[in-house]
Amino acid sequence: MKVKSIAVLPFTNLSDDKDSRVFADGVREDVLTDLAIIRDLHVESRTSVEQYRDTKKPMGQIGTELGVAYLLEGASAAPATRFASPVSSAALRTTRACGRRNLIAS
Repeated sequence: MKVKSIAVLPFTNLSDDKDSRVFADGVREDVLTDLAIIRDLHVESRTSVEQYRDTKKPMGQIGTELGVAYLLEGASAAPATRFASPVSSAALRTTRACGRRNLIAS
């Protein structure tokens, strides 16, 4: 496991609207792009992580399979004028939550 490594799991779409899934995937892509500019951080590729969309596997198992130290997960519901996405991360060596934040944009 690389100590400075992270995988961004596919965001859960909390809406029945299929366009919202496309939006959630776009937000995830933006997160991946922003993380990728951190020089000493290995960011697992989107294609490697896609297999975990809608999985019931525990975070620790996913992290072990991907060989990463951290996972970031999120969910989004995107009504027409407002976007809210709770995201959380977990340190896999201790399997503890590192933090949870709500990203909100109008």
